[in-house]
Amino acid sequence: MKVILAAVALTALASSATAFARTPATHATVPAAHAARWVPPYGTPVAGETRAEVYHDLIRAEQDGQLKYLDATLYAHS
Repeated sequence: MKVILAAVALTALASSATAFARTPATHATVPAAHAARWVPPYGTPVAGETRAEVYHDLIRAEQDGQLKYLDATLYAHS
C-alpha cells in the first residue's frame, strides 16, 4: 500500500513539476534614461513644489474664495 501511495505521489510530483519548468516571459525593459526621470506626455518636465509652497497655495485659495467656488460648482454633485 505504501509503495503504491509513494508511486502515485512521485508521479503527481513529476507531472506537476513541468508546469514550473517554463521559461519566464520576457518583459520590456525601460531604458536607463527614461527610468531615472518621468516626463509627462507633452514632453515638458514638471517642476516639483515643496510642502511649504503647496500649503501657501492652499491658504491663498481659501482666502480668495477659489475653494468655496469649486466646492459649490465642481464638487457639488458628489
